[in-house]
Amino acid sequence: MQIIPLASVQPNTVPQGAVILFGCFDGVHLGHLALLDEAKRLAADTHPIAVWVIDRGTPEALTTPEEKRRIFAENGAHYLITEDFGCIRSLSGDEFFRRHVLSFRPSAVVCGFNFRFGVKASCGAGDLAEMAETHGIHCSVVPAMTVNGTAVSSTAVRNAVHEGNLPLASAMLGRPLSYTSEILHGKQLGRTISHPTVNQRIPTGKIAPPRGVYSCIVTFEKDGQTVTKGGVCNIGSRPTVNDDEGDVTLETFLFDFSGDLYGITLTTSLMEMIRPERRFESVDALRQQIEKDEEAARLSLMKRRTDPNL
Repeated sequence: MQIIPLASVQPNTVPQGAVILFGCFDGVHLGHLALLDEAKRLAADTHPIAVWVIDRGTPEALTTPEEKRRIFAENGAHYLITEDFGCIRSLSGDEFFRRHVLSFRPSAVVCGFNFRFGVKASCGAGDLAEMAETHGIHCSVVPAMTVNGTAVSSTAVRNAVHEGNLPLASAMLGRPLSYTSEILHGKQLGRTISHPTVNQRIPTGKIAPPRGVYSCIVTFEKDGQTVTKGGVCNIGSRPTVNDDEGDVTLETFLFDFSGDLYGITLTTSLMEMIRPERRFESVDALRQQIEKDEEAARLSLMKRRTDPNL
């Protein structure tokens, strides 16, 4: 997939006849994936697909730029055009259409039902469809999707994450909420209580659920092989052994694994909240709780493997 900042776009950078998708695509959630599915249907293996990402600089991002690029590429996009919202916020709807649709001479455009464009969001998906059809360009407007009665949107996913409802967030994303970062050297306290852990930082700017203990799935590459392990992780400042409340890490105990992973990049996917983070009166009390957390996390992962609705 070719990544193109809008400022670098030249005539024919994206071939004539491409199918173009428009949106902010923060979460690249099920609704966004539905847009990609519609684009693939329209492209019919004969036209390239270009995703036009309008970056609003969203705080608490659901996906990092690297994750977003990977998901788009895995789902059939050929071009990714990036644009800062500040560059288009003053354009009228007609100006936006002429510059960002008509000039590319696409065969079709795709957007969500709630897509807005033009100064002060004066135009919507229906306006885009009308402008496109006037110029012989097909426009598909993809309706809302729902999960368990909740309309899928980036806001809805964020709300679920903030509430610690990871199963709902994962269902709306179409994948678990995950964090990919390099393993850090910790205090190695876990080794002294029979639960050695790997430590990561949550990528800057990415959303985090409430501080607490979660069941998780961890994947990494080691010796040329992809390794997948279940685990139990704590997101927080580890208050029993750390007085710095701002020192937040993602600390994971991997089930049925031993070995050195320092320097390896790990992806930790959160499955279900076990309990909130709390301070214990002693390290021994913490050790006893960790044993209970491990048992609860193993049961959580087993339940998710056997229940088709999870």
